[in-house]
Amino acid sequence: MDLMITFLKNFSILVFVVFVLGVYNSVPEDVAFGIDAIGKMDKSHFFYAMAAFVILMNLFLTIFVKYFNAIPVQKFKMPKRDFWLENEESRLAFFYVIQSWAYSLMAVFNALICLILFKIYKINDLAGISGINLLPYLLLIVFAVVAWIGFILRRFYIQKYSIWE
Repeated sequence: MDLMITFLKNFSILVFVVFVLGVYNSVPEDVAFGIDAIGKMDKSHFFYAMAAFVILMNLFLTIFVKYFNAIPVQKFKMPKRDFWLENEESRLAFFYVIQSWAYSLMAVFNALICLILFKIYKINDLAGISGINLLPYLLLIVFAVVAWIGFILRRFYIQKYSIWE
């Protein structure tokens, strides 16, 4: 399962890069989506802002996983704590669950950003320069993150090392 989640994370980054390059190549010099008073943003600024945002978010989650593994499990307050502290295998399973959760969150985040990029492309392609309401897509991202946080909290109630067994 670890291989599949890592593949999805890396594949989502590759898809994001393809989407950014495709959108960058096909949008006009002024990208419309309501960034300033006129509702336009320069194409190169748009490209660098999107790339920096996704790179920083992925970097943050990667660093989170690396440093999270250095913290002793005993310091965490979690549901069914006795099960997750029972032996070395359960402590390793705890870190595996956190790592899988963070990597899958990266994949979902990258996919949602690709959805926003696609919407920006379609608005600029079909209507020329016009405004776009990104609020539904931003709400979708917030909902996905809240759902993912809820999943990790619920996952620790399941007293199995793998939910796939």
